[in-house]
Amino acid sequence: MIAGDTIGKVVYLQTLAGLPLSYANKAAFQADGWDISWVDTTGTALTSQPTWTVVNLSNGRHLIGYTVPSGVGIAKPTVPSTYTDPGTWAVEGQSYDEDSLAALMLTSQGTPTVQSATDGDLGDVVMGDSWHSGTLTVPAGKISNFGYTTLSGFTISAAFKQDPSQSPITSGITATILSNSGLTCSVSWDTFPTGMNLSSGSSDLSAQWYLDVQLKNSGAGRILTPLRYSLRVVWQRDTST
Repeated sequence: MIAGDTIGKVVYLQTLAGLPLSYANKAAFQADGWDISWVDTTGTALTSQPTWTVVNLSNGRHLIGYTVPSGVGIAKPTVPSTYTDPGTWAVEGQSYDEDSLAALMLTSQGTPTVQSATDGDLGDVVMGDSWHSGTLTVPAGKISNFGYTTLSGFTISAAFKQDPSQSPITSGITATILSNSGLTCSVSWDTFPTGMNLSSGSSDLSAQWYLDVQLKNSGAGRILTPLRYSLRVVWQRDTST
């Protein structure tokens, strides 16, 4: 937590007999002899004491809202003699938290660029079946270096190959941008591409295929391939049509 942030701590207040206590606000809380002070790890009172409030949550529960002190602080309630002690609690006030560090990195470095062209794995499809990839997400870093934050202005295409010497298989394959701002897309086919059939009469049980998803911005003359996957075609046992 960042020093100066306002956070809350729920404490339970009871009499020695276990009956709940209720205070409408900080003034009523202090008027009955309660108080809260903050000390460091040596038990020494912090030079700057956090501001705090009390909100009644009913049945003895009270929300103590306070500003986070710098460094490690321990909240130490002052407890009247006829009431039970709700105990102390510690808090650490830092200069930065995860959100502020992320904001600093994005401000100074931008969205990290994804340079890897390693294939993701789309699993298996039975030869002859219709197929859908599900929702695929374009990493922001794949397009941000060119000044793009959405897929607006791009057209999308997809093609399969088994090796570099092969002609790409595109017929019947549909690539769709699902959300420009969400950077999402999908690839699918209704009718299984005949070019991806396992060899007729062979004993092959499967074949590995590789998919490129390509984005093209004709206006800027840019072609990007942000998504690459592998897909395994497995043999068909039920050949009814």
